[in-house]
Amino acid sequence: MRSLWKLLPLVAGLHLAVFCGLSAALPSPAPGTPLDLPSVLFSRASSDAINSNNTADCTNCTNLGNFVNPIPVTSSDPVVQVRNGSYAGLTIQPIAASSTRSGFGTNRTQHAFLGIPYAQQPIDDLRFRRPRSLNSTWNDVRSAKRYSELCFGVGVDDDYNPPYVTYKLGERCLTLNVVRPDNVKQGDDLPVFVWIHGGGFSFGGSGDRRYNGSFVVDKSVELDQPVIYVSLNYRVNVLGFPVGDEAEQEGIQNLGLYDQRLALHWIRENIGAFGGDRDKVSILGESAGGGSMLLHLAAYGGRDDKLFRSVVVQSGYWSSQLATKNTTAEWNQQWGSLSEYANCASGSSIECLRKVPLDTIKQWSQKNNATLSAFNPVVDGDLVEEDLQKSFLEGKFVKNASVLLNNNLDEGISFGVRGVNNTNDIVNALEASQALPDGWLNSDVRSDLARIYPDNEDIYAPFQAGAGLLPPTNGIIGMNDRRSCAIFGDLRFVGPRRQAALALAKGSNKSIYVSRFDQLSYKTPVNVGAQHFQEVAYMFRNPLDTQNALGPLTKDVELADEMASYWISFVASDDPNRAKEEGKMGGGAVEWPKYTVEGKKGLAWVRDGLGHKTKVIKDDYRTEGMELLMALRSGSYDHNTFKAKRDEL
Repeated sequence: MRSLWKLLPLVAGLHLAVFCGLSAALPSPAPGTPLDLPSVLFSRASSDAINSNNTADCTNCTNLGNFVNPIPVTSSDPVVQVRNGSYAGLTIQPIAASSTRSGFGTNRTQHAFLGIPYAQQPIDDLRFRRPRSLNSTWNDVRSAKRYSELCFGVGVDDDYNPPYVTYKLGERCLTLNVVRPDNVKQGDDLPVFVWIHGGGFSFGGSGDRRYNGSFVVDKSVELDQPVIYVSLNYRVNVLGFPVGDEAEQEGIQNLGLYDQRLALHWIRENIGAFGGDRDKVSILGESAGGGSMLLHLAAYGGRDDKLFRSVVVQSGYWSSQLATKNTTAEWNQQWGSLSEYANCASGSSIECLRKVPLDTIKQWSQKNNATLSAFNPVVDGDLVEEDLQKSFLEGKFVKNASVLLNNNLDEGISFGVRGVNNTNDIVNALEASQALPDGWLNSDVRSDLARIYPDNEDIYAPFQAGAGLLPPTNGIIGMNDRRSCAIFGDLRFVGPRRQAALALAKGSNKSIYVSRFDQLSYKTPVNVGAQHFQEVAYMFRNPLDTQNALGPLTKDVELADEMASYWISFVASDDPNRAKEEGKMGGGAVEWPKYTVEGKKGLAWVRDGLGHKTKVIKDDYRTEGMELLMALRSGSYDHNTFKAKRDEL
């Protein structure tokens, strides 16, 4: 097992500084009792019995799901009839402003339908298989009032602190949740906002209170652009992304992506029952969710299955792992380690692993720190037809979808290797990260990297911090830590976002929008900056007390209102400027320009209380550095190209 400092850059979708701890929900009310949203969808869970797998003793679990502990159906429940049968949901009363951290709540009653299966559950013989559509119907009304258990994954304990997390992990998890305004009915044909969570493809789930959709739905009604919110679970970690030779031979790679895809088909077939429009579906995701957005755009060689009208990519990246000499060896080593631990090393390990208790896989994952592992998307020749970066450079993506792409100013703070002091240290860290093809980090690259990213800590991430070094990590101060953070941030997130935006602007038939989140979030020190994940509370306009709270300050609440309005307008109309143009955002809102190859303009999100507000910026910062890193990743690096640019200076 490689040392942790070498592994940190590998897991580009993980929130290393702001991991997604998953919240509990849903106490059991008396039958017929109207349900209040704070107590149902984002209650503080008991802090007892959190164990090393970030789960709770199930005397405290509140997401046992509709499978094993349904809340009874009553005659006053909202009911929908989908293709397989009928579900009863919850009526959610408005949330009092006094009950939230940010001092605002909701003003309207809503309906929520939770834990609805979109596939057969991947248990027993269906473990390590692609998801299968539902194959049963029923005549009674089933309860959809609890989040299901979350798909098994492994997180980092210190970032899953009570009171936010008390939840059950398991395999009966292929479910989704729907929140809608309470007066919506079949035939209303509202646009649909589908959220796919991040977590490095290693953990995460739709029950996370930071992904509470009620505030988006409430804001959408206020803007006269009502939407329906959907969130979903998919398999993660070893159960969702098996790798190695045997997984390839059995065709079981990327199971979590196939889960997502089947969920999108279920939404297309059934969202009309909730009052949604199947032809006005937007898919949105952050980090691994953002990487998933790019993968769905390029799925099956860019085939348009009409599953979405528009896409929001937040901190997305080239999420298909490169098959280098070291990665392929590690994939097989990891799979072999699991098989040996489970006494499945002889014969067909997959057939054997389908029969072992989930606890065995959990124990192995904990012992092997499998969060920081190879269990991520890979090229499978099917859904992931080829490397994701290659697909975009070749124009193999859905052409008839509008796309909004955002990255954060200081993405690299969460992913840069620390304790580095010079160019050689950074190159060694790049080699260990396995983020680049074999054999490209030669002397020419070292010289280009040293020139393009000079040894001057004062100019790097966090870009708001001014001069000086980053604080020590594990007692070690790296003289080039900020430089490392800038390079890894550009390699992992900012470079792919720009390269994808340019490819889309060149080849898409629809509008492309780009932005950058510059805001220092609530209680965030300047030496952390506007890092990975911090925009999520703003675009969700989420006032709850969470691990990454929006907070009570006016500047943050105002920016959240602004960002949520643009996001909702994009989902509702394909145009983020609609709310502004209809006068729903007050005076002073800036026009979000379309991103073009010639103009390269986008927005920078900020509101600091000192007069600095969201503004139009040119997407041309660190251009040569990102061109170098993207050329290295794609295998198209030519030293003469960069030497010519140097000679021009």
